[in-house]
Order: sequence, then C-alpha cells, then structure tokens
Amino acid sequence: MNFGAKRLGHGHHIYEDAALCQRAMQEGATFEICPTSNVCCQSTMGYGEHYVKRMYDLGMRVTINTDNMTLFDLTLEKEYDHCIQDMGFTEEDLLQMLLYSAEASFQSETEKEALKKRILACKTGA
Repeated sequence: MNFGAKRLGHGHHIYEDAALCQRAMQEGATFEICPTSNVCCQSTMGYGEHYVKRMYDLGMRVTINTDNMTLFDLTLEKEYDHCIQDMGFTEEDLLQMLLYSAEASFQSETEKEALKKRILACKTGA
C-alpha cells in the first residue's frame, strides 16, 4: 500500500526492514527522530543502540527532534549533545540533518531556500 507520506514521525524501526529502507530512500521520505523520547519510552534500549545513526549512514533522510520537551526536560541543544556524545554523529552530520529538516518543512519554497542558505553558511563558516 502506498500512502505517499514524505515526512514521518519516529519510525526508526524501519531500519529492521532493508527493503522498506530502500523504498523510503527512493521516495525521499524524511524521518523525524526523537532519540530521547525513544529511549525514555523504551522503543530503543539506549542512545548507542538507537537506529538513527545507522539510518543516516545508510543514506536515509533523518532529522533530530525533541518530541515532548517538558516531559523529558529536553531542548534541541541537549538532544544534539546526545547525538554527538552518545550516538556518533558529527557537527557536519547535524548540519546535514538541518538541511533535511528545512527541505521537509511545511514552509513555502522561498522560506525553505532562505533557511537552507543560513544552514549552508554555517557549514562553510561564512
């Protein structure tokens, strides 16, 4: 069945099915991943075991998000710290995922392009 989804919340267990991963990449689907929420809700056993880094390394479009900031006492900065300290991501990886976020956003194309330029400026140090 094909629902045409291009942006999916959570969904990190897709990594367990190689064919679905390939299909998601072919269709340009972006996954909004919330590592701390997944750890706290026990859909993964810990940051190091989370599939998101493997999804990213495979070439899947993933973004890092916070889910419930109040319940998990979380900010995006804290989530990014977990990505770097506990999950093996680099700052370059985080910037690439920000580009994926901009591209998958519900903003107008003009707003997306402006945001992408700001992110690319960070990548080049401009």
